[in-house]
Amino acid sequence: MNIWRRCVFFMASAICLGGLAGTPRPASATEKIIVHIYPGSLISLYAHLGKDLGFYKKEGLSAELLPLNSGPEANAALAGGSLNFVLNTSDNLILAKSRGMDVVAVVGNQVRNFYSFVGQQYIKKPGQGMQGMAEALKGKRIGVNAIGTNGDRFIRATMKAAGLGPDDSMLVPVGGPPSALAAFTAKSIDVAFMWEPFQTITSMTGAGKILLDCRIENQCPAQLEKPGLAFQTYYTSRKFLNEHPNAVAGFVRAHQKINAWVRDPKNRNELLAEVKKLLPPPAALNLDADKYARQVVDASLPAFGITISREGMKAWNEQLLAAGLIPRAVDINQIIWDKAPQ
Repeated sequence: MNIWRRCVFFMASAICLGGLAGTPRPASATEKIIVHIYPGSLISLYAHLGKDLGFYKKEGLSAELLPLNSGPEANAALAGGSLNFVLNTSDNLILAKSRGMDVVAVVGNQVRNFYSFVGQQYIKKPGQGMQGMAEALKGKRIGVNAIGTNGDRFIRATMKAAGLGPDDSMLVPVGGPPSALAAFTAKSIDVAFMWEPFQTITSMTGAGKILLDCRIENQCPAQLEKPGLAFQTYYTSRKFLNEHPNAVAGFVRAHQKINAWVRDPKNRNELLAEVKKLLPPPAALNLDADKYARQVVDASLPAFGITISREGMKAWNEQLLAAGLIPRAVDINQIIWDKAPQ
């Protein structure tokens, strides 16, 4: 009897231990990831929501958000191993691959071009869309984030589509929205080619008006429209993907859930509260914070998305080839994860 009882005891213990071993434990299931964000920019909204509202945690991820101001800086951090997911426009993904980095896009972030041409109130532009852009831009000082960027190429493509030559306007580097707003307010530039919250701030203060809005379908030339289909993605290194497939899959699932959450009307008030925390209006302008958040969200949300369009990537390839920035087209299949949302 004693032997039998001992056997039963050891069998029960083994079953119990086996059950515990097979049960997922939060500590061991949690994997740390480091995600790139742009400080003070709405384009990093999904990453902030992922961390602040627990979407990453629910996928077994412990996320650290790393603020970096530029794509090249983020690429260097990825190459050095201090960053796992880069948020960048797709031309920088292709340029990184062309220059020897084994990178792969795993989920989209922006599925429309997020730029707008914003003019001073004295700029005249008759007509809608591209109509009147030649008159609006000729002889003007156009603010761009930096010379040689996609913003630079997009401005020149718009000028060409409007029938202007490359010397008919002057491009002025003004940085991102905060410094561009300072230049615009000082009237150091006549037109700015910018992204949110520049459009909302100039509209609400009456300082400027949108001349051409690439966030609206078929407003801008094809050279700006087509790349917008795969405008911005999160990408990682092939090495990280191979070594941490569950973390990458969890990251993508989190963004799919975030994308659904921001579009659910019942979450609107919470979304607006998060936007106000992430991107408060400049205190000196005394803007209505609630109205500001609503306008930023309503103008920007349609451009957010998680899909990665191969047609959009092809357009980026063509643009970079035409600019002489890559020696040959990059194989699209090598830079898009086969499990990425499409």
